[in-house]
Amino acid sequence: RNYGDDEKGDSLDANVEFLETLQKFLGQYNNHNKRSHALADWSARCTVPDESFDADAYLLNTPDGVIDLRTGEVRPVRMQDRVTHITNASLCDCTEEGEQIWSQFLHAVSGGDESWEHYVKCVVGLSAIGKVIREGFFACIGEGGNGKSTMMNAIASVLGSYAGMMDNRLLTSQRYANL
Repeated sequence: RNYGDDEKGDSLDANVEFLETLQKFLGQYNNHNKRSHALADWSARCTVPDESFDADAYLLNTPDGVIDLRTGEVRPVRMQDRVTHITNASLCDCTEEGEQIWSQFLHAVSGGDESWEHYVKCVVGLSAIGKVIREGFFACIGEGGNGKSTMMNAIASVLGSYAGMMDNRLLTSQRYANL
């Protein structure tokens, strides 16, 4: 039988074949106890190692598909990609108007410093890659009202589950913890 492919392009034949094999395997055990032990043995052989999840650090999962950050290629996510995170922003959210607003914002908060704007774009790009390429620590410091939180919240919002927030108490002495 040929069941074709599912919506992600994975062969349904392999899934049906797996289930038929499992059913045949379990059918040889005529009592519940033997079947339970056989199923436990079978499932132990079918586990997926943790390191196989998010193994390709250059795949960025979006609601519209996976972006290969090495090439910029966008394709549908596949089961074998085993990506566990997803951005909030979809590719159709990327418009010229959105790019213009982001560029204007960076220009405003940098005071027109193009090297700083370039640096921020590089840092954000590097943070979308799932491995350490350059070791460093990026922190926004300064008095209020200059766009620090707005920028970091916008980046975190776009990156979705790829981003995380850290409690400031991890970086400050107790005396400055409430700043």
